[in-house]
Amino acid sequence: MDETATELADELRGRVGESLRVVGHHEGDAWAVDYMRDDLRDTYETDDIDAIADDLALSAVGNDRQEDLYALGDLRATVRLFDDGIVVHVPTDAQSGYLVSVADDADVLGRDVVSVVRDTVA
Repeated sequence: MDETATELADELRGRVGESLRVVGHHEGDAWAVDYMRDDLRDTYETDDIDAIADDLALSAVGNDRQEDLYALGDLRATVRLFDDGIVVHVPTDAQSGYLVSVADDADVLGRDVVSVVRDTVA
């Protein structure tokens, strides 16, 4: 894990503790899982992680259109809310970004996760 990824995982663990599920990053189509909570290691296989990466890349294709449609400024992140947690994708440019997954028991908002990512990787 590179220094920035280590620092980000440490910052997020300090913020949400054991509720932190996954931290990963991508540059272009190359993905790396920087942190995964131990109990999840058997849940996700390499093919699952690749499929998640492909899904995030596909959803990012529409970012410019969404910025135009919603007229709210730059799209800073996407947050997916599931029964058991949230997944936050924070793009750092058109081809790279960070993914953070947090369990539903965390006392944190998606916007808070985005702030931690932006503050740490800036």
